[in-house]
Amino acid sequence: MKKILVLIALALFFIACDYAKESTQFRPDVEITYINPVYWYTTPLDTTHYAEIEQIRFVARNSVDAYLKELVWAYYDVNDRCIFGPTEPLAIYGKINGIVDPEEVDTFILYNVSLPLDAVRSYLVAESLQSAKALLHFIVTDQYDMDKIDTATAWYGIYLLP
Repeated sequence: MKKILVLIALALFFIACDYAKESTQFRPDVEITYINPVYWYTTPLDTTHYAEIEQIRFVARNSVDAYLKELVWAYYDVNDRCIFGPTEPLAIYGKINGIVDPEEVDTFILYNVSLPLDAVRSYLVAESLQSAKALLHFIVTDQYDMDKIDTATAWYGIYLLP
């Protein structure tokens, strides 16, 4: 009887080791679930230099703990021509916890992201366009292996009022 229990224990041990090996091969997988506001209104005579995004919420889609590392953005006009950017990466730090229980997912909230408006406003006025959009790239790395990365992207609208 003891031999059967030892064999069962060994089989369970090897299965557990194989499962642990596979879980260390996952890459971080993060998505943006909420942005407030999703657009910014400006005028040709506006003196505001930055558009403020009050909140951006991130959640993990797998069990890998990750760090929010950088933000890179670029502006595009309505014809998808690049107006400005991509910019140098803006360093950000935030820990995004992986999913442990599918019914309780942790949300990481990034507050007060500022995007420069002067270049895009000047372009919109010069080209007589009424809107542009910013493509936000958030770069996320694995907590233990910085070579494993993921990007979460979102569009942010800029509208020029007459």
